[in-house]
Amino acid sequence: MPHGSCYLWKTSLVRLHVISDGLIALSYFSIPLTLLYFIIKRRDLRFHSIFILFALFIIACGSGHLLDIWTIWYPNYWLSGFVKAIIALISVVTALELIVLLPRALKLPSPAQMQSTNERFKAEIRDRKQVEEQLRKALQILSFHVENSPLVVIEWDNNFQVKRWSKRATEIFGWQPEEIIGKYPTDWDFIVPEDLDQVALIMSKLVDGSQNNNLCRNRNYTKDGKVIYCEWYNSGLLDESGNLVSIFSLVLDITEKEIAVREIKNQEERLRAIVENMPVMMDAFDSEGNIIVWNRECEKVTGYLAEEIIGNPEAMSKLYPNPEYRALMKQKWRERGNNYRDWQWQITCKDGTIKTIAWSNISEQFAIPGWQSWGTGIDITEREQTKTLLEQEKQSLRAILNNAPIWIWRTNLQGKMQFINKTFCDNVGISESQFLAANHYQEVLGEAESANCLRSDAACLKQDKIHISEECLPFVDGKMHNLEVLKAKIKDSQEEITGIIGLAVDITDRKEAQRKLELSEARYREIADKEKLLNSVINQIRQSLDLNFILETTVNQAWRLLRLDACLFIWYRQEKGQYVWEVVNQAKKHQLPHYLGKFPIPKLDFWREEIEGQKIIAIEKISALKNPEMRELFESQGYKKNLLLPILTRAGKRGFIVGICVNEQRNWQENEIELLKALATPVAIAIDQAELYHESCENARQAETKATELQKTLHKLQRTQAQLIQSEKMSSLGQMVAGVAHEINNPVNFIYGNIDHALVYSQDLLHLVELYTNYYPEPVAEIKKRTAEIDCDFIKEDLPKLLESMQMGADRIRKIVLSLRNFSRLDEAKIKAVDIHEGIDNSLLILQNRLKKSLGNSQIEVKKEYGNLPLVECYPGELNQVFMNLLSNAIDALEEKFASHQVLTPESQPSDLTLSVEQPTISLRTGTVDRWAIVRIGDNGKGMSTEVSSKLFDPFFTTKPVGKGTGLGLSISYQIIVEHHGGDLQCISELGKGAELIVKIPLKQQTRKSASV
Repeated sequence: MPHGSCYLWKTSLVRLHVISDGLIALSYFSIPLTLLYFIIKRRDLRFHSIFILFALFIIACGSGHLLDIWTIWYPNYWLSGFVKAIIALISVVTALELIVLLPRALKLPSPAQMQSTNERFKAEIRDRKQVEEQLRKALQILSFHVENSPLVVIEWDNNFQVKRWSKRATEIFGWQPEEIIGKYPTDWDFIVPEDLDQVALIMSKLVDGSQNNNLCRNRNYTKDGKVIYCEWYNSGLLDESGNLVSIFSLVLDITEKEIAVREIKNQEERLRAIVENMPVMMDAFDSEGNIIVWNRECEKVTGYLAEEIIGNPEAMSKLYPNPEYRALMKQKWRERGNNYRDWQWQITCKDGTIKTIAWSNISEQFAIPGWQSWGTGIDITEREQTKTLLEQEKQSLRAILNNAPIWIWRTNLQGKMQFINKTFCDNVGISESQFLAANHYQEVLGEAESANCLRSDAACLKQDKIHISEECLPFVDGKMHNLEVLKAKIKDSQEEITGIIGLAVDITDRKEAQRKLELSEARYREIADKEKLLNSVINQIRQSLDLNFILETTVNQAWRLLRLDACLFIWYRQEKGQYVWEVVNQAKKHQLPHYLGKFPIPKLDFWREEIEGQKIIAIEKISALKNPEMRELFESQGYKKNLLLPILTRAGKRGFIVGICVNEQRNWQENEIELLKALATPVAIAIDQAELYHESCENARQAETKATELQKTLHKLQRTQAQLIQSEKMSSLGQMVAGVAHEINNPVNFIYGNIDHALVYSQDLLHLVELYTNYYPEPVAEIKKRTAEIDCDFIKEDLPKLLESMQMGADRIRKIVLSLRNFSRLDEAKIKAVDIHEGIDNSLLILQNRLKKSLGNSQIEVKKEYGNLPLVECYPGELNQVFMNLLSNAIDALEEKFASHQVLTPESQPSDLTLSVEQPTISLRTGTVDRWAIVRIGDNGKGMSTEVSSKLFDPFFTTKPVGKGTGLGLSISYQIIVEHHGGDLQCISELGKGAELIVKIPLKQQTRKSASV
């Protein structure tokens, strides 16, 4: 039945329907309104759409009930059906949305979980509230402390605008917070203008972050215009990002403190004036051990000013420069502490004098703030010196006796020691207390050792004069020592004998020296005999030009001179690519086999240095040779020990003088090696002379067979002969120089080596004589007479001078010998790298006598301008000959020009004299150009014309008077430089202006065969 029919057939039910549907519609409409209000308030909740659908669904349902009321009076069921269709659609959509949201809704927390979460949130809220409450209380406490702090608290923002002004700030500065907050420091008179720059700099460091906090002191104004001193503690407050938020300043009024400090300073000044003017020394130390007080008396005594000592960490090192003494002083100081009086230490003054200071320290009883220790001192140097002198006089006799290098003792008649000196005790190793405690000295020394002493005691007591004897006693070193003993009787005032006094001198060294001297004399006598025999051998080989005779004589004499088992001469050369060892001469004992013959050997590179330097090769043990071939050769010949002397000829030949020993017990002596070495140069020269003679004879024979070239050959022979003569003269001169140097050197060495010993012995003897004189001032008459005869005082004074003059003379002779040996250059016949400057200087040394000769009014001046020359490869001996020739010619030119000049005398009148201010000079300049060494030797003599200089290097050309020059010096020099060294020799001269000779040789020589000049 349609809903509207109720109005037609039952009108009593209409009211009920209207009321019930109206109430239902009202209820439906209230629910969506409530949901909408809830959604608006809880926008954080999810699923808003379902709430909206529910609201629409409920509104639709409510609208349906209102429609039912409508249809009671207006039964339009089409409209009712359309509305219900819409309600149905909304219901379906809501149902579908619920189905979709149901799984998600099931995941929502349960009420229990929601309750737990809620409880947790409540606890967090409660904790946060507690923290906030604590923070609030802390802020309250902080504000209380800030307001009630004795320090001023001021807070600034990062632009230095005041944000907080505490109550204490008002009390100190006078301004109220409302007068200051929001202002800048420059807005009112707050900081003294002189301090503004300092404050601005300090605050800027807080702003730029270079400092987190700082401290400053400055002056501030109060409101009433007073100036107060304040100490500011400033700190920057940063946020989490490190940016400056504000600046807190804690300010302390230190005005009273500043006044007190000034008062203390005034008191300190008064105290300092007292300290400075005290009549005693006063110093003080800080906790670091540095001196902080040093008064005027300290300056007066030590010479060190306060500025040099106060605060100087090295002050103690200056006052106590000895580190061990300083360390001892500091250690004793630590042990004593700071409570002592009259503590004496020696201090070193600025002028180096040492003074004794008596220090007193009472800083423990009277401590002074800032002073770790302080004390006073008195200079007691003079008092201590007087005391020391008295003590020294008291101990002088004991010290003399104890330190005397002789034995001194005294015994009574029963043999008990009453005095014994330290030397006696030290030598025998028995203490003084042991001797003095014994009833008789033999209890300590022993019966056997004391036997000689007892006999000399008895002999001394039987005679009135001093008893002299020689005794032997064991020393602490375990050896028996010889003693020269003097004993005398001791008598009292009644002439009664009370004991014996004895003196003894250890003469063991003297006896040993005497024995060694006798052995040395025998050894030197043997060496002298060998030297004499060696000179005889050298004379024999010099007088012969027969090579075989020279070698035979050398081998035989060396064999006999050194008492060898065998002596050989061996040529070492290369034949057909093989090095051979050819024994050409031998001298041997008859039972030994023959050694003559050729033997293949390896190249002797391992002896290259010895061969080129002509150094002795001493082989003490054949089995120790490293080269197996040489070892096998020597062992096959039966050698046990070898002595090899390399021989180098100017022609480049190499040989050996070989001494052989087949007895392993023999050792090579140094004098044997030196004697054999002395043969090297004479033998090499003799071989050169023999070969040159043989070569000249061969040339003569060839000249006879070449009649067509007779004139040319004759001229060449004359030139060669002249050159050979000159070379022979130079060689003979070199040999003579070397021989003279060698002959002089040995006896000079003997003299020079013994002078020092003679000086020591003479001093010892003179000292002994002085001791005898001191202890026996009244000798016997015979000694007095002999002393007067020999004039002993003059001998003591003159003997040291005599020995010193002998030493000076020997030293001068040694220098002359060294110069001669340097010039001879006998060991430098081969090309080697040498110092050119050394050769020039050696030549100047030889010509020193001519250089010192007075020419006119002055001597020859040598000007050296040496460049930076490297070592130059050359023939040193030949180059020395060139320098000698050039320098000699320069001296001749200077003598020719200057020797004739008139010498100025005091009686000479200026009008009568032609004065020459020119100084005779030789100039020496060296240097390098590319790969060449250049030596320039110039003089300011008369010079020469172009015609003369063009013939200067021709053989036999000379400008000197007859008998004074041969004309070969410069010719030979030119040949040495040009042909032998591949160099050049030039002369630059102008008549009247001197001459200059230029030597030019390569720094390194190409391989070339040496030629004799």
